[in-house]
Amino acid sequence: MARTKVIICSIISLTALVTIILVAASLSVLNYNEVGLNYSSWFKTIEWTEESPSPYTHGIHFIGLGHSFKKYELSLNTIEFSKDSSATMAMIKCRTRDGLELDLEASLQYKVDPNSIFKIYTSYGDNEKTILNRVVIDVISDTSTLYTSSDFFTKRSEIQQKMFADLQKQILEKTWH
Repeated sequence: MARTKVIICSIISLTALVTIILVAASLSVLNYNEVGLNYSSWFKTIEWTEESPSPYTHGIHFIGLGHSFKKYELSLNTIEFSKDSSATMAMIKCRTRDGLELDLEASLQYKVDPNSIFKIYTSYGDNEKTILNRVVIDVISDTSTLYTSSDFFTKRSEIQQKMFADLQKQILEKTWH
């Protein structure tokens, strides 16, 4: 009889321990400035439903075993092109309308729209920052060819505004659509 009680207590204890471990492994945390997509590592898919089309926000979430979050920062992200060692990428090499080579330093900040991250992830996967860097380089290079080398000294603010407008158009309308 005593041996049966020990076996029953051991089975109950083991079941409780396994249950606690499975529940803990099914929880995932998003920090305050993060949103996330529920990624299933078993099926290699993003769990997304039309009934709840928004991403998970900060907090502790029960998302299931074998699931994790693809996290996106909601704070401002900076892309810097310069010769500084902490820069994102090197200076942008481009040409002016009169054919002279320019090395441009540029810095910009962006913030991810939480309602767009599903489209961003399904379009670009984990490569969205690499693609964004390439888009910035291409747009700035293309815009610089509209101006002469002397314009870069005399019309600096106009060029800056044109580059900003071109970047905004490309990213919002064509890249992150």
